[in-house]
Amino acid sequence: MDFAHPSSSNGSWKNLCNVVEYSGIFDSEFRQPHSRCMENTRVTLRKSITQVLDQRDRTNIWLNGLAGVGKTSIAFTVAEEMKAAKRLAATFFSHKHAQKAVAIIPTIAYQLALAFPRIREHIMRELVIKPLEILRFREEPYTIIIDALDECFSSEEAARLVTLLTNTLAGPALPFIHVIFTSRPEAHIRAVMLSGIYEILLTTHDKDTIRDVRFFLRESLDRTRTSRPTVFGQPPIPWPSEDEFETLVFKAGGLDWNSYYASMATVGADIDQLYWQIIATSEDPLAHCRMLASIINLDEPLKLVELQELFYADKNSLVVTLEAFSPVILNGWGRAR
Repeated sequence: MDFAHPSSSNGSWKNLCNVVEYSGIFDSEFRQPHSRCMENTRVTLRKSITQVLDQRDRTNIWLNGLAGVGKTSIAFTVAEEMKAAKRLAATFFSHKHAQKAVAIIPTIAYQLALAFPRIREHIMRELVIKPLEILRFREEPYTIIIDALDECFSSEEAARLVTLLTNTLAGPALPFIHVIFTSRPEAHIRAVMLSGIYEILLTTHDKDTIRDVRFFLRESLDRTRTSRPTVFGQPPIPWPSEDEFETLVFKAGGLDWNSYYASMATVGADIDQLYWQIIATSEDPLAHCRMLASIINLDEPLKLVELQELFYADKNSLVVTLEAFSPVILNGWGRAR
């Protein structure tokens, strides 16, 4: 992202630049190394997102899933594709540098001023909506991407932001704009997502994800093996073994469920310890442990009402438990696994 601007001598522009969160811009130098999808991975998913973004309507997207499932990499790759097509309006990505919720609107306004020169003079007057009205006759749909709602903002701030953007950008006087939100599937975010949202729930056990995990690991490990002849010889020796490779695939999330129990004894101990530390801080560790163990071993996801029948004695606390563990248990659409 080129942050230079010839109008920087203008006092109002300088004031805006002083409150912009530059690390929130997807290709900012403050966010390096950039996280993107490896070539030839997430192909089907990215096509489905592009199909929505190509529509001349105002359908928004909620890309959600557990921590580490690849939400940011997908959002970054989509941002690159939209920028190349000259259809990226703005982005706001999470970063380790401190970010303030109040900075998101100035950051979006700043990017709009760079992307659409004709509205720069209007940016200072009213930051986002009025300038966008000038672009209402453009036929191409544009995209705004807000990454990691659950990491950038508090629960209340995230809910207010989703409501603000989805309501104000739906106005008929504006150009067609799609907003992509990414977050973990937390209850306070789901509660404010409108019924027309295009939800994409990322998992680690569908065939496409397992294939992509295998592809990524194989390519990365082969690159390591062939680039270190002093370690692996020339030609390089086979590495890792198939058993070791399957263990890595499991730990990365692309688990072949048929080998789950065979792998659990060797690779599950560290994960078990992490979960136990979390559960031990709850009010009723034994009850929560029983619930989680039963949910994890379900053959198919169950609806909330079915889970309440299963845990009848604890049904009053079940909903709260599922919400508390939503970052590690998928409970979208009223189902849990």
